[in-house]
Amino acid sequence: MSATIKQVELAEFVDRDTVRFVPNYPHPVSRVWATLTQPEQIRVWWVPFTTLEMCNGGRYAIETPSGNSFTGTLTEFDPPKVICSTV
Repeated sequence: MSATIKQVELAEFVDRDTVRFVPNYPHPVSRVWATLTQPEQIRVWWVPFTTLEMCNGGRYAIETPSGNSFTGTLTEFDPPKVICSTV
């Protein structure tokens, strides 16, 4: 018996600092939003945040497994549709 695997495109890189997430996922909006905003879920598919303040003007900090650090501010936060930030 063979299983069919469906590939779903989750995001595209616009440039080296911008990721645009594809808006049509095969899951409810609430589940996708939680995956993008809850630190315990983000670490499963990306990297752990050392700081994550989910609000307009909220700060974030990421430390990658290779030791690189990134910090920024959420410039727009409109649940459950928009998260924009500076790096």
